[in-house]
Amino acid sequence: MLTFNLKPIFEARGITQPFKFLQKAGLSNHKAHRLLNGYNRNISLDVVEILCEVLICEPNDLIAYSPDQGKELKETHPLNNLRPLPEDESSIGFAIKNLSFKELKDITRKMKQQENKQPEDSNNLTS
Repeated sequence: MLTFNLKPIFEARGITQPFKFLQKAGLSNHKAHRLLNGYNRNISLDVVEILCEVLICEPNDLIAYSPDQGKELKETHPLNNLRPLPEDESSIGFAIKNLSFKELKDITRKMKQQENKQPEDSNNLTS
């Protein structure tokens, strides 16, 4: 079953009040409540787009896959890429704590390089 899995993104972004965050992003109280409590299986692409814009992510980042009971996919099936990590392993803090200092410095350097890159001109499309 596919579900919305927003908690890891909120944690990574330091969002401590997801409901207020979603309201400020333009979602109704009802929609925000349903998203945060796992009641929403039918969501418009407009809402997915809003979530991706404000959370700076891709649609795949919003979705998690857990097979229904008694149903397993082949190990190579693409849906398996959407399986959530165990909760203790899915946090940024967990990942950072398990990196060497050299790896942390390398990641920091790469992040600074990425920040300094100029965005590509999206209006310069070629056919």
